[in-house]
Amino acid sequence: MALQSVLRPHQIDGAHKMHTILQQEGGVLLSDALGLGKTRQVIALLALLDFTRAVILVPASVLPHWKNEFELMHGDERHDGKVHFYHRSIDGTTVPECTRLIVVTTTQTFENNSLHTEHWDVVVVDEATSIKNPKTTISMRLKSMKPVYRVLITGTPSQNNLNEIHSLFEFIAPEMLGPKDLFDKQFSVPVKLGTRRDASEVQRTEASRIINTLQRMISPLIVRRTLAKPVSKREMVVWCKQEPLEQDIYSALKSKKNNDHELRSILNGTATKVMDGHLSGKQKILQEMILRFVQTDLESVAVFVQRIDLMIWIVKTMESKGITVGVIHGSVSASKRQNVIDDFNADRIQLLVATTRSSATGINLTSCAHLIIAEVDWNASVDDQAAARSFRLSSTVNTTVYRLITSDTIEQKIYDVQLQKTTANQALMKGITEPISSEDKAMRVVDWPSWTPNSTTSSHDSIVAKLSLDEQEYRDFCHQYKLQKHTREQISKKAEKNSAFATRILLKRFITQSETGVSTRAVVDFHKVLFEKHR
Repeated sequence: MALQSVLRPHQIDGAHKMHTILQQEGGVLLSDALGLGKTRQVIALLALLDFTRAVILVPASVLPHWKNEFELMHGDERHDGKVHFYHRSIDGTTVPECTRLIVVTTTQTFENNSLHTEHWDVVVVDEATSIKNPKTTISMRLKSMKPVYRVLITGTPSQNNLNEIHSLFEFIAPEMLGPKDLFDKQFSVPVKLGTRRDASEVQRTEASRIINTLQRMISPLIVRRTLAKPVSKREMVVWCKQEPLEQDIYSALKSKKNNDHELRSILNGTATKVMDGHLSGKQKILQEMILRFVQTDLESVAVFVQRIDLMIWIVKTMESKGITVGVIHGSVSASKRQNVIDDFNADRIQLLVATTRSSATGINLTSCAHLIIAEVDWNASVDDQAAARSFRLSSTVNTTVYRLITSDTIEQKIYDVQLQKTTANQALMKGITEPISSEDKAMRVVDWPSWTPNSTTSSHDSIVAKLSLDEQEYRDFCHQYKLQKHTREQISKKAEKNSAFATRILLKRFITQSETGVSTRAVVDFHKVLFEKHR
C-alpha cells in the first residue's frame, strides 16, 4: 500500500515507536497528549504493519474525523475496496474480502453486529474508555479476541482509579498485571489511601513507591508525548454565588434528600416548578459572559453542558438575542455534527453548545476563543477532554477555559473530588511522558515504502535460517525448562510457516498451555535473544 502522508516529526516518530513495540510485544497504548494527532499516527502505523484484516473501533463522534484523515493520507485508495466505514448498522452488507482490508466502525456497531465474531489481525480501539470497565459487554468481547496486534488510543489512560489501567492492559498485554483482586491489593488500594487529603506520611510514601513500580511495568508498552511548551492557554474557575431564592430552595431540598440531579437542576435554574422563572446565580453569570464575548468582543464561544434542559435554555436565550447557535448532543448524527463543527471553525456560528460526554472526544475547535464548562463532571478527565477540544496544534486563536462552579454546593464537592483523582493520575503518567518540541511544527511529506506481504516480517526462508542459526540455544532453552518433545515439534512445524513475531506468540501459547509451567517472562526473555539479535 503506497501511502503519502503529511506528518509532523513527532507523528513519524510515534508511528515507528508503536511499530517497534508491536513487533516485540503485540500490544501498545498510544497516549499522546490531546491535540498531537493520534489518529494520523495510527493510520501511518497501519502502513508499516503486515496484516490482512484490521478493524478500528471509534466513537460515533469521531467517525467523520477518521474518514477525513484516511482521505488525506491515502487519497483515492479509500474508494478501491481497502478501507470501509460502517456506522450504526451494516444492513446486511458483508465485509468484503480483499488482500488488505481496513474496517472503521463505531463501537456500538461492532458490538451489535457479527463483526466481533470474525478474525482480525489488527484491532484498534480509539478513545478506549469503552473497555476501562472490565464488566461491559464490549470489554469482554474485545478481550476474548486473539488478534496479532492490539492498539489502544486514549490520552487519559486512568480517569478515576488504577483499575482502569488494569482493564486496558488486560487487552494489550493479557496477564501482565496479574489478576484483578491481586492488583487491587498491591496497587489500587494503597495508592487510593496514599492520595487522600488525610493520608499519613507513611501512606503517601508507599503510594509514591507503588506508582513508580507500576510506571516501570507499563511504560515499555506506552507511547506518550506532550508538548515541552504547551499551546498557549489560560484556565480559570468562575465561582458563582447563589441567588436568595435559589439558596432557600436548594437548602430546603438538601435537608430532605441529597439528590444529585435535583440539586444541580436548582443550580442550573432549570427546575422551573420551583424557580418560577427566576434565574440562578450561574445562569446570570453564564448569560453575561456569552453576551460580552460574542456581542462586545466579537469572539466565538463554546459551552459544554451535561443536561439537555440547560442546553435548551442557553439556545433559546441566545437566539432571542440574535446570536447564531450550533448544537451537538447524543442524538445529532455524525455527519450533522461535523457540519456544525465546520461552521463554528469557519465563524459562521458564533456560539456552540454541546453536551460534554457526547462531544468531549473527537472534535477540534480550532477557532474557539472562549470555552465554558457550565457543569463540572465527577470525572475530572471528562472536563479536561472537553477543555482540550480547543488546544490543538492547528488552533488559530488562544483559548481561555472557564469552569463555572457554584460555591458551597454539591458542585464544589465535585470539584474537590476532581482534584483528588487528578493527583494520582498525574503522578502515574508524569514518569512515562516524553516532552516534544512545539517549535518544529512544519509538516513533512513522507513517502512510505510500498507494502508487500513480507516487508515488515521475516520470510519463510529467513525464519528457518534464524531458527537453525540458534539451534543449540533453542535446545538449551527447551532443556532448561523441560519442554516436552511433542511441544518442540509443534513449535518448529509452525515456525516454518510463520513470521518471527507470530512464532514467538505460538511458542508462548504452547508453553503456557503445556504442563511444564514455564513462565511467560521466560518465553519473552528467550525470544528477545533468539529473534532480536538477527533483526
